[in-house]
Amino acid sequence: MILSRYLLSFVVFGLFYHHANGNDDVEDLANRTKKKIKSEAKRKMQRKLKHTERQLTEYQSRLEVLEHKFTSLEKRVAAAEAVVCPILTPPKFGSAGNCSDDSNLGSTCSYVCEEGYGMVGEPLVSCETSETSDKVGVWMPYTKPACEPILCPILSASYICDDATVECSSENFYQSECVFKCSDGYGIIGNSKLTCQSNGTSIHGYWDLSPPTHCQPINCPLIAAPDHGSMQCSDSDFVWGSNCTFQCAEGYELLGNTILSCISGNGSSAHGYWVNDSGQMHPAVTPVCVEYIPPPNTLSETSQAFTGSTSSRVFTTPAAPPAAIKDTNQKQHTDRKPQHKCSTQFGYFKNGYRYDLWPRTTSTWNEAKENCERNGGELAYHGLEDLETRMEIVQALTVNERPYPGLRDGAGLWLGLRYITEEESWTYMNGTVASSSDLHWKPGEPSFTQEKMYHYKDDTYKCAAWTSIEGYKYDLMTHNTFCIDSFYGLCQFKCDMDVL
Repeated sequence: MILSRYLLSFVVFGLFYHHANGNDDVEDLANRTKKKIKSEAKRKMQRKLKHTERQLTEYQSRLEVLEHKFTSLEKRVAAAEAVVCPILTPPKFGSAGNCSDDSNLGSTCSYVCEEGYGMVGEPLVSCETSETSDKVGVWMPYTKPACEPILCPILSASYICDDATVECSSENFYQSECVFKCSDGYGIIGNSKLTCQSNGTSIHGYWDLSPPTHCQPINCPLIAAPDHGSMQCSDSDFVWGSNCTFQCAEGYELLGNTILSCISGNGSSAHGYWVNDSGQMHPAVTPVCVEYIPPPNTLSETSQAFTGSTSSRVFTTPAAPPAAIKDTNQKQHTDRKPQHKCSTQFGYFKNGYRYDLWPRTTSTWNEAKENCERNGGELAYHGLEDLETRMEIVQALTVNERPYPGLRDGAGLWLGLRYITEEESWTYMNGTVASSSDLHWKPGEPSFTQEKMYHYKDDTYKCAAWTSIEGYKYDLMTHNTFCIDSFYGLCQFKCDMDVL
């Protein structure tokens, strides 16, 4: 385009010049101009050619670099595909595994210790390339962790008292159970049993509870001589090892335990318990002295002292004992029948029933049932769906005139209720199926299972009792237990209150 314009200008100039100077000068000018144009065009082409050659050279260099990189990458990929790390060996008391890609390059694996052992070192390793081999990788970090036993601080009983001991199932290793004990006659104050625990990672364990603080002399609850009787004890402070013997005055017989002994309840507590001469581990109660009356059918009205209304009365023993037969052998007449099932001499009356303990010692459920029936009554259940009635009964049977102090210190009383397997229901003595809302089960009760039912075919967990413990949150509530356990038999006697 520029050349055309230039030639057009030259032609116009030539015509004008030719008109002025003639043909020779115009032709000469045209030749010189043409040469100049060709020379300029050639130089421009040469410059473009050199620029293009430089670009081609630069592109060629870049291509060579890329080809080199690609070749290097291919070699690295080939090398990576061939690199494998050695098989991991687990530490002692541990294992190795859970790898992301077996033993191949880049795989991550973990170490785990067995229960009771903690890890010392890094739990994770990864497979990386080696500086000495193109085929075999190395696990990093180089140092393999170790599994060491979890240990709790060593316990000592010397700070409690000189004669205290601590016995551990497995020294101070993980899950070891250590039990503190004081010397005979002393009980632990504080936690007597500790277990070594772990947080799951550290080798430093910890005890689940704080150790006990000291040893304290074991004492049993205070007891007193029964009315119309006496008590002789080997120690007036009722400490561990004390023995108390009970006797009745002339004309009275002893109902209950002749001898009570103070023992340690569980081997570690400072709270002792009274047990009877057979060594039964049940909260014992002070025996009572009752007037011995031979078998006549009725009592004179003058010997019937009572207090309260006709619907709810507590009957007590007259203060002045009438003449009676002396029981020289201090025999406990628990097998004789009471003088009359509706006698106003003892018991608690409410809504046409008299409630009384018979015998006045603990027995099995069947023995208690038979004793009540032998004396014209039933194992108590009437009105006991009311917790207030239960409280009235145990309070009435702990009055000074008829002391049963153990009835509020953890005594158990049988209930006239039993589980009938064939009917799969809890049934009262009269055959009535009990309503769950009337039984006042302790939380978690009834607690027997089919496994227990099978294992204890002859005597299952299918008898019911209720416990009287003052201040206990489940006081007076019902629980199921073995029928061969030993509790007090509370009898009920149907009575016409108008004729009493």
